[in-house]
Amino acid sequence: MQPDIAHVEALRPVIKPSLDSPSPPPSPAKGSALTLLEPQTIEAVQDAVSDVVISAPSISAEEPQVQATPSPTTPVSPPITPSSTVSDIANVFATTGLKDKNELPSQNDTCVRSQGIDQMAYEAAEKGDPTAQNKIGDLYRFGHGVPQDCTTAMDWYRKAAEQGDVRGQWNVAQLYDYALGVPLDYALAMEWYQKAAAHGYAPAQCAIGDLHANGQGLTQDYATSMVWYLKAAEQHYAEAEFLIGTMYQHGQGVPVDEATALEWFNKAIEHGNVGGWSEYFHGYLYYWGLGVTKDMTIAYEWFLKSANQDNIPAYNKIGNMYYQGVGVPQQDYTKAMEWLLKGASQGRPDDMHQIGDMHYNGLGVPQNYVEAFKWIFKAAQYDLGPSVADIGFLYCSGTGVDQDYEKGRAWLLKAAAIGVAHAQRELRFLYHEGVGGPVDYPAAFEWFLKAAEQDHPAAQADVGNMYHRGRGVEQDLTKEEEWLLKSAKQGRPNAQQEVGAMYFNGEGVPQNHSLGFEWCLKAALQDYACAQWDVGYMYSTGQGVFENHIKAVEWFRKAAEQGLEPRRIAAVPDAVLDVVIDDPVPTSSTLLEETQETPKPLPSKTLAEKVQETSLKVEVLTGSTLSSIPKEATKQEFQDSGSRPTEITPPPSTTKRAPQAPQAPQAPQNYSAASETTEVTQAIVSASLGDKDAQVTLGNMYVRGQGVDQDYEAAMDWYRKAAEKNDPVAQNRIGDLYRLGRGVCQDCSAAMEWYRKAADQDDPTGQYNVGQMYDYALGVPLDFALAMEWYQKAADKDYPPAQHSIGDLYSHGQGVTQDSNKAMEWYLKASVQHHAESEFRIGTVFEEGQGVSKDEHVALEWFKRAVEHGATDGWNVYTKGYLYFRGLGVPQDMAIAHECFVEAAGEGHIPAHIELGNMHSMGMGVPVDYTKAMEWLLKGASQGRADAMQQVGGMYYHGQGAPQDFAEAFKWLFKAAQYDFLPSMTDIGLLYRSGLGVAQDLEQAFFWLSKAARGGRANAQRELGFMYHRGLGIAQDSQLAFEWCLKAAEQGHAAAQADVGNMYHHGRGVAQDLTKAIDWLLKAVDQNHAVAQQELGAMLFIGEGVPANHSVAFELILKAAEQGHAESQRNVGVMYSTGQGTFQNDIKGAEWFRKAAEQGHAFAQLELGQAYLAGKGVAQNVAVAKELFALAAAQGIEEAKTFLEYIHNNVEQ
Repeated sequence: MQPDIAHVEALRPVIKPSLDSPSPPPSPAKGSALTLLEPQTIEAVQDAVSDVVISAPSISAEEPQVQATPSPTTPVSPPITPSSTVSDIANVFATTGLKDKNELPSQNDTCVRSQGIDQMAYEAAEKGDPTAQNKIGDLYRFGHGVPQDCTTAMDWYRKAAEQGDVRGQWNVAQLYDYALGVPLDYALAMEWYQKAAAHGYAPAQCAIGDLHANGQGLTQDYATSMVWYLKAAEQHYAEAEFLIGTMYQHGQGVPVDEATALEWFNKAIEHGNVGGWSEYFHGYLYYWGLGVTKDMTIAYEWFLKSANQDNIPAYNKIGNMYYQGVGVPQQDYTKAMEWLLKGASQGRPDDMHQIGDMHYNGLGVPQNYVEAFKWIFKAAQYDLGPSVADIGFLYCSGTGVDQDYEKGRAWLLKAAAIGVAHAQRELRFLYHEGVGGPVDYPAAFEWFLKAAEQDHPAAQADVGNMYHRGRGVEQDLTKEEEWLLKSAKQGRPNAQQEVGAMYFNGEGVPQNHSLGFEWCLKAALQDYACAQWDVGYMYSTGQGVFENHIKAVEWFRKAAEQGLEPRRIAAVPDAVLDVVIDDPVPTSSTLLEETQETPKPLPSKTLAEKVQETSLKVEVLTGSTLSSIPKEATKQEFQDSGSRPTEITPPPSTTKRAPQAPQAPQAPQNYSAASETTEVTQAIVSASLGDKDAQVTLGNMYVRGQGVDQDYEAAMDWYRKAAEKNDPVAQNRIGDLYRLGRGVCQDCSAAMEWYRKAADQDDPTGQYNVGQMYDYALGVPLDFALAMEWYQKAADKDYPPAQHSIGDLYSHGQGVTQDSNKAMEWYLKASVQHHAESEFRIGTVFEEGQGVSKDEHVALEWFKRAVEHGATDGWNVYTKGYLYFRGLGVPQDMAIAHECFVEAAGEGHIPAHIELGNMHSMGMGVPVDYTKAMEWLLKGASQGRADAMQQVGGMYYHGQGAPQDFAEAFKWLFKAAQYDFLPSMTDIGLLYRSGLGVAQDLEQAFFWLSKAARGGRANAQRELGFMYHRGLGIAQDSQLAFEWCLKAAEQGHAAAQADVGNMYHHGRGVAQDLTKAIDWLLKAVDQNHAVAQQELGAMLFIGEGVPANHSVAFELILKAAEQGHAESQRNVGVMYSTGQGTFQNDIKGAEWFRKAAEQGHAFAQLELGQAYLAGKGVAQNVAVAKELFALAAAQGIEEAKTFLEYIHNNVEQ
């Protein structure tokens, strides 16, 4: 009996959801979550891999604050870094001016706690007791037990001072010195300090030293300053000892001598047993690595101990460490603002300046230029050079204040006159470009030179370029090289590039290609685009370095990437970008011809550049060799004011210190958690007095368990108190608790009521939350139109989460026509405000090539931004997990990915819940655990995540993590389908068709599959084609069957490609066309589709449409057989038995017949029965043969019946 090797499977009769073949675990799906549908989901794996899941933002109890203004550009100027020199400490050592710990006002005193002024002390003060008068002055100055009132404090200090009391005299001086209750007046401060110093009062002697060191009210004089510090040090005054140490450390008036500095620091530690100074000095040593191994973490711990004793310089240190993310668990601008406000409230101008900078850039607070101007102006009153300069910039740019070039010029001139180098340089916009006045190149050169002589690297480069152009000074290439070299040696990349070009071209120096390459490489390694292009050019031509075209291409690519404008990604369609950014996208040719200096961080311009976008122009070199290396086409500020050092550096000598204070007020409207007991106590007191902001803050503390035990019920109580005053923040927080079921039963309807209260007050967070509830059918029916309406209200106020959600609706075509460009437009709007989820989403768009060119490098840049900006809502650790999961920019590591997702989930990050569910279900980074997978997925599903609902349904379908329950599976899948989630709509159709979990209903099956198919779901299109092919619930229509299968095939659906090939092969629904049949089958074969491999193998075996080739046919059919395809297994058995396409081998033939027979393949059962009957490849066994023939006969194989009759008549008789 010759087997029918040409037997080919037609369209599979898929009656219930099934799987074509197993596949490796899919990559994380597109969107804001990695959706890892496991191989046993209802649909085939190849469909699951291509899912675009709903991108639902994570919703936590803490909503982002509203950004009311556009995104930040550059910091106003370099943020003042923590104090470290003489100019930083001032008379803070003993705020009370005392040397004896017993004289300090204690926070345990009854008069300080909360009961007002002690009656006995008041009576003593009224009778003229100077000690009591100073003590009452302290109470008013620091607001202990009485409202803070520095004017009243001054009245009491004056009473003591006028009696000749040294502490009273010192206190009066302090108030003049720091403008507390009186105008700033260094002359009067000096007068009163002198009165106290004349009596040998050490704090006053130290303060006089400060005025001389800082040049405040007199000429700066380090020598005189040292004299006064030594006077105080003779009395073991620790602050003076410390300041002497800083002078030796930094070489201020004395040679640098770290050994001597360390001796003085150790003296300060020995004598600084009050006011937290000993702890501060310990921290300082670890901070700088003086006598100990440098350790920022230990430094932070000491500074924190010091700050807990109300040491104001410690406030500054901690604020800056949080600002820069040094020595602290993570960078935290909100905490930085808290600490800096403490110092600013006590007259620290450097803290005021930095607070202004943070308001300017929206760091830790909503961006507010007016507030930035206010704080910087306060600092400028202390003649703080950077602040004086920035006030000039703000006036010139009209940022936060009405534009006024005259005032801007005056402030810049003032800053320049006191030696602020970047102010001297920025005067170029007044003189060089004629901003606010006539062009004056000589004056511009003069100011450049002043800044350059202070070793300002950017100014040195500018002076070099003015010598090159002969602008404002006679052209001199030698001096050009001299000044550029000074700048280059300080690491200035544009100067390094220009020095390299001079050496390469022999301009003003002997030509030397090697030196040219070395200098250009230095700049290129700093990501300076122009230099990167030059290095690429040199590698490509072998000039100055060995020729290497691979490296040349690498450097050219780096230059193209670094030359982009801020937030400009060339792969984004221009039509999308133009909505957010007005500038044109630079072309690649433009980047090579004119490259701006682009420092890190990427987006920024100085304030002066915002005044005038043009700056000092330099001619571009031209020619055919490296004389074509372009000098930079625009000379702009190298972001000295924008870059944040990785390490805190010493401030300029003009930095003002501040007096000590027992306790500074908290930052207003600060909803970040406070871990300090004093802060909790203060919040409880203020909240109990009815302060609604404090009530919200206290509620937040109970939610996070920071400073108090976590207690959601207590949090709810405090939120309700504030909400009763119509506080929208509290109303949103209550909504969050109801929504998440924390401290109350989960109740999305109640959550909606509270969100509406906030939204009806025009609160953008409330409006966004209402949009979320409609978007995810939480407590209300699903309504994308209403979701869009509420999102739009919040987005109109520049609320980034709402902008992102609008992007999601456009991305998924929910309630609107699907539009990838509009989605990207909205994601970019949100990303301008550093919205981490949008940055992550843009990264996935580039990673997957969704509407843009696929570009993993660009994707990685966006993911890095999400990591940088996602600290408040878990997106930073979630994105890290994603990168480790995908192996993007880091080695793939599922264990680390899992750790990151766990951390993010702990912050309530919903996409992390889903990833953890998927990892537990598939054993990725953790052992397979369906129970845990179900737990995590249910968390996501409870928050309206359709993809999680889909997964939960799939697990019920397969009995994973729960008993198998088709009805429960249907319920969850139906929930997900309500969100127009295409995979779920498809599965609902399949369940209706099969009657699993629901009564069979072919009309409903057709409805859901049609809906998913029209939505573009490839597998639904194929299954709809199958229904037309079989006439299931509808009239049979082979042509429509072909059309729907073709739609799926054109999307790359492998099974559909196999079906289309089969239909062309047999002329079903389309004219027979063997060439097209082979083309489509090959497409499916390329995806390792077993049915296509079988069918194409059969065509090759018999030479149908192609020349016969048994060997190739065998290879194809074997691949299908190895995937478990029963027909192919039977055919492989036949080919081994007959030796067609492979060597003849009865044993292998029988093995493959057995594999197919075990799957119930009737012909294989017949063939294997024949083998047992004849003992061919197996031991002869008539009984087994009879069983196999009976199985085949039961399936209607007549030949098997013939063999049964033969056995009965001839063998058994």
